[in-house]
Amino acid sequence: MGSYWFSDMGTLNAGSFVELKMDMSANVRIMTQDAFEKYKLKDDHQYIGGYVKFTPYTVKIPGTAHWFIVVDRGGREGKVSATVSVYQREKKRREKQIMLPED
Repeated sequence: MGSYWFSDMGTLNAGSFVELKMDMSANVRIMTQDAFEKYKLKDDHQYIGGYVKFTPYTVKIPGTAHWFIVVDRGGREGKVSATVSVYQREKKRREKQIMLPED
């Protein structure tokens, strides 16, 4: 699994939008709390996302739940800097600056 960054986004409502802006390509996984626990144990888990080359990357949250975002470089070199925004419909909810820790 290697080095990864995660953000606890708290409870998001179905229909909310998560927008991620990054300064380089990276693997992005947006998942529920249960899936995040499985991810940490290296168990099979479901997520929204994949290898993201271009940003902003926007995802519509499919169900109300406690959500996490995980970002990693998949073994590639570099430190990702990103901003995550959550929107409920048209209104901006919150924004935070994030960075993937150096190995």
